[in-house]
Amino acid sequence: MMTTIALVRHLLPLQLRDAFKLYDQDQNGLISASELHLVVNCLGMKCFIEDCHRMIQSINFDGD
Repeated sequence: MMTTIALVRHLLPLQLRDAFKLYDQDQNGLISASELHLVVNCLGMKCFIEDCHRMIQSINFDGD
């Protein structure tokens, strides 16, 4: 039987991968501003595509 910590360590990567797939619509391993914009708006949070570009640029240290 798995302990709670072991279960979390097992499930968290799976949940992160599933969440990433939700954003990565074209399955290229990257989340573009347009993909982020689509998901954010589908979740009911309105923003401009320029906002998504800024969000990605603020954390994209390697330029991919």
